[in-house]
Amino acid sequence: MSRHILVLVLVLLWVGNPGGAQRNATATVIVHVSPEAYVSARQVLLRFHVTGDGSSESSADPIKIIAIARAFTGQHIRLVASLVGLNGPAGSVAAAIRWSGVKSSASAGGQRATCSSGVLTVGDPKGIIASWQTSGSLTCTVTFKLANTQELAPGVYSGVVDLGIEMQ
Repeated sequence: MSRHILVLVLVLLWVGNPGGAQRNATATVIVHVSPEAYVSARQVLLRFHVTGDGSSESSADPIKIIAIARAFTGQHIRLVASLVGLNGPAGSVAAAIRWSGVKSSASAGGQRATCSSGVLTVGDPKGIIASWQTSGSLTCTVTFKLANTQELAPGVYSGVVDLGIEMQ
């Protein structure tokens, strides 16, 4: 019986003070959120066929590009396209590529951004999304076309466009 009383006393002491000695403390949690970005396609391979009459057909369908960015406050977000190279029947050519973009969907800061249009040449990167100023996502459907086809020899032309997100 004394053994049961001793166990009962210990249980009551433990229930009355479950954590043992109590102390007051303050905890601080610091969360560091870094900027990050995602692009669904880092490279776009282009292929065009120029006919004898100077018309051109692209063998690629319009490309859906999904961009997601989390930036620091005040940073501007740019989806940049760079024409890496363009080759034709006689080798490297200095032709230009036209692009046109249409917004398919957007969320958060991407809702204010627009998919742009313009001309790409080798060594001259361009922003293909305009007015993107806060974190969010944006989907653009982009069509690429070979420019000035009347000045090019008939044949197959191919090129590569690199895509990346810059936050400044």
